Amino acid sequence: MHLQAFPTAGPRHQVSVGGGRDPRWSPDGRELIYFSRTKLMSVALGSAESPVPQAPRMLFEHGFAQANEREWDLSADGTRFLLLERTDSERPATQIHIVTNWVEELRRRLGR
Repeated sequence: MHLQAFPTAGPRHQVSVGGGRDPRWSPDGRELIYFSRTKLMSVALGSAESPVPQAPRMLFEHGFAQANEREWDLSADGTRFLLLERTDSERPATQIHIVTNWVEELRRRLGR
């Protein structure tokens, strides 16, 4: 994976070693976060005037190898990750339960 200025093309910088996929910018724009196989990686960038990528570091390893587009995201404040995980359920769900008026039910159960 590489980083290059846009719309005016500047120098091209290598970001990842061994490839990467599904990148996201951190909320402050100072790092690029991406998947490399089962590992979530982070690359810090230099200053805004010279955003040269630093060495990648592993944030954590996730239990499945197929994290695809929009199966993960970063919270708006950059402190948490949301990852969707597929299950290997033997049988698919056959029912769905929809709860309406759940606030009223909660109030009733709490005695309010």
